[in-house]
Amino acid sequence: MVLVHEAKLKLTPLPAFQELIVVKYESFDDALQAVEILVKSDPTAIKTVDEKTLDLAREDEIYHRVKVFVADEGLRPTLTINLVEFSGNEKSELRAKVDQLAQIIHERKNIWESYGLLSN
Repeated sequence: MVLVHEAKLKLTPLPAFQELIVVKYESFDDALQAVEILVKSDPTAIKTVDEKTLDLAREDEIYHRVKVFVADEGLRPTLTINLVEFSGNEKSELRAKVDQLAQIIHERKNIWESYGLLSN
């Protein structure tokens, strides 16, 4: 049996602002390869969601709320997505990072099409 008399916690405050960018791909490998480029915009996190998880989301009762994020783009299927998260306490700094990612995607659009990028 263990008895704790005192505990010291170091808490980190939650950031005031958050942005989430969803990037769609035709394959899991394409999404993983793109992370090297996405990380240049200094996101808080990049989460890759695979085809199996997206299929489960499509069958869930909340699908209507997330449909825009996982729906196919025309004839191109969305089989994987990268969720690129930005967070911070300064809205202008956060906006600059999001704009930087948009610029990276725009500049590399031809390259990204070979990766299977569906939307930005």
